[in-house]
Amino acid sequence: MTITFNVMAPGNVAGTTQYSESGMTFWNPYNPGGFALTGAGISGDPQDGTAYLQVGGGSDLSFTPTSPQYFGLVSFDAAGLNVSMPGPVTLEFVGYYAMGGRVTNYFTIASFLAREASQLPDFQTFYPDSQFQSVYRIDVFAEQTANGTIPGWSLDNVVISGVPEPSCGALAVLAALCGLGRAWVRGRRTE
Repeated sequence: MTITFNVMAPGNVAGTTQYSESGMTFWNPYNPGGFALTGAGISGDPQDGTAYLQVGGGSDLSFTPTSPQYFGLVSFDAAGLNVSMPGPVTLEFVGYYAMGGRVTNYFTIASFLAREASQLPDFQTFYPDSQFQSVYRIDVFAEQTANGTIPGWSLDNVVISGVPEPSCGALAVLAALCGLGRAWVRGRRTE
């Protein structure tokens, strides 16, 4: 499933406190707000031909399924906020497991202006490692720059996978193996 944020018409921007699409909710749990849904074609903003979510400077981002379940983060596209924040941005992605464990990955978005100067697409695609499976929540933090500011950034095309359910055949094999194991243990006890 791909979250595309394609609800904003080209050339339009709308601030929001949270956004939901395809059963996933995006919000800032620490400071409500700081987001904008941005349509394609706004001068000075990153472009990929579609709408996307902008995360303002100093804002954090969390996303979870709308109904309680686990998911996996497969990939996402990210870019700088706009030309007024030209430097690279390092993002810390933290995924939370059910029993208190967590996983962290860092991603550095190249300088917005450097990508344009090199004629590269504004948005880069990132792939978290395989540990970002079976999480119930992901928090994203932009790291503070050398001058003490926390930069903004842009997010699009978040690819989510569900946790696969075991098939009936796999459950039948597992039940048979458990039965054989139990019979083997009983046989060992009588010897």
